[in-house]
Amino acid sequence: MNRQSGLPRLLVALACLLFIVQELPWFQTRWIEDESSYSDAAWTFSREGRIRMSMYPPTDSGSVVDVRPPAMPIALGAVFKVIGIGVWQARLLPFLGALGAIILTYLLGLRLAGPWVGAIAALLVATDNMLFVAARTVRPEGMIAFLLALTFLLFYDAMQRNSWIMALGAGLAAGLAMNFHINGAIAPIAMGLWALYEYGVNVWRKPVAWIFAITVALCIVPYVLWINSDAIHKQAYQEMQALGTVVQQASGKLGGEVMRYKDFLGFGNQKLPIPIQIPLRGPIVAVILAGVAVLYFYQRTLFWRLVLLLAAAMGWWLYLANKNVRYTAVAASVFALIVAGAAVSYSTTPARRKLAIAACVIYAVNQIGGNVFLAWRFHKADYNQVGAELRSAIPAGEVVYGANTFWLALHDRRYYSYDRTSFDYAINTFKARYLVLNPASATTILRMYGRRPPSSSGRTRIRLRWLRIRFTEISKCIRFGNEPRLDGRAAI
Repeated sequence: MNRQSGLPRLLVALACLLFIVQELPWFQTRWIEDESSYSDAAWTFSREGRIRMSMYPPTDSGSVVDVRPPAMPIALGAVFKVIGIGVWQARLLPFLGALGAIILTYLLGLRLAGPWVGAIAALLVATDNMLFVAARTVRPEGMIAFLLALTFLLFYDAMQRNSWIMALGAGLAAGLAMNFHINGAIAPIAMGLWALYEYGVNVWRKPVAWIFAITVALCIVPYVLWINSDAIHKQAYQEMQALGTVVQQASGKLGGEVMRYKDFLGFGNQKLPIPIQIPLRGPIVAVILAGVAVLYFYQRTLFWRLVLLLAAAMGWWLYLANKNVRYTAVAASVFALIVAGAAVSYSTTPARRKLAIAACVIYAVNQIGGNVFLAWRFHKADYNQVGAELRSAIPAGEVVYGANTFWLALHDRRYYSYDRTSFDYAINTFKARYLVLNPASATTILRMYGRRPPSSSGRTRIRLRWLRIRFTEISKCIRFGNEPRLDGRAAI
């Protein structure tokens, strides 16, 4: 192994190690509602063979079928089936997906611009704030980052070698990505742009393009047939689509996109208790934009290949109703490749090399600092500890009515979602005796005495006792004392 090839590979190994070192501390802290949602669908699939939400009431179509793309609950359900259910088990797939994305970033950079671009990009993507969060959250972004990078790599090789097998593999990766999450659609859009750039108007004559497109379409057919299989599936899909109607107008989408990029800059998601808003991620964005400019002047071909990938992602995000900044995790490889490609192409003199190294250090250190801060800030949000206290307080066989966040802790009880079930319905129909609520952002647990179901009017006298649990509220990490001072009506 010569130095030219050996050192970049060593850097890739260091990138993987760096990522693991950042991820593992307090890996099982902080649990959000989306994680319970995906875990519930997966756990139910592992037991029943059906993808549905067990915490939803029978009046909700989601209790019959969860029509989100099915690959995530199927894959996660397989994990639960093999190694059991828990926080680290649920987060294993996103973690491995993000780790795999680092290796694929190296391989893609190697193909596009050489080993040093790939190695530097791997180091940079290992520090990415959004990928860091995605890898410790039970959501599909970690897997999508992996599958997008795999699609890009395979399709690039397919075009370079005129390989039908590679085109087929790229189509399978893109189709699988779309079955994990709607952000998987970035893959065929981006590869369509690449094909137009590579082949121009003759793209329709190229077997590689046709094989890729047909494979993607065939991968989507089962999902389309599934959501149209009967009336309840259609109803559930229509209800899911209706959730995004608040931003369906063009003006709303543009405004939402501005919010996404404000969060990406660090404005809207600022965690430090300072009186003014500072774009803490501003240097990262500045380095990315400078990288785009450098590539335009020094590596025009690489510029177009990476900018087209970025355009596909940003255009798709503009179309989507959900404007959460977490979606940018799926483009972490592209951002890293832009910075790495610019750094290598700009380093034509020792002085320029120092400047390029400084830019990469700023990009990486800024994000490592953010990752360390995020992990530390939520290190007391011990979901397993709180879950154990909840389980000791609520006997097996009892019916629980509460926030989605605590479903995993009580997954073997009958648990009904506070967000999807009315209070009267939970008490009168399900006979819920335990409530896990989040009034005024304070998650508390109450024990209800007496058999007579209380009315929502508050006329029925209810004896309530606060369980003495001192903990950090899981989803938002807000501290409370032993006994929050709330009367029964406010808690209900």
